Amino acid sequence: MQMWFSQYHTANVKLDVRIQEQLFSGQSDYQKIDVFKSYEFGKMVALDGEIVFSDTDEFIYDEMVTHIPMAVHPDEKNVLIIGGADGGVARELINYKCIERIDVVEPDEMLVEVCRKHFPELTCGLDDDRV
Repeated sequence: MQMWFSQYHTANVKLDVRIQEQLFSGQSDYQKIDVFKSYEFGKMVALDGEIVFSDTDEFIYDEMVTHIPMAVHPDEKNVLIIGGADGGVARELINYKCIERIDVVEPDEMLVEVCRKHFPELTCGLDDDRV
């Protein structure tokens, strides 16, 4: 039996991704959280039925949202990340030695823990002393 994840964009458009296995499914106080292992994208997170990131594409968002602003203001001391449960942006920011403090605002503790379990290569950024 094949398992597919379907994300509906409009009444006429949907994205289907073939899934190897579902690694997690749960309902937090804020949203439904699913983690899948897919053939094409590796592990991926869906929140309320919408794909948020996957192993193969997370770097695109994390690098863009980090390095472009840092190029404009290369000597920033304090940084605020809003919605940083996966730790990817923090992981990129800790490479800047000029940053003294990184505040992460993420109300969904379950999402942070799910990301810590399934995406430790991203959440390692949350363990830096400056975070």
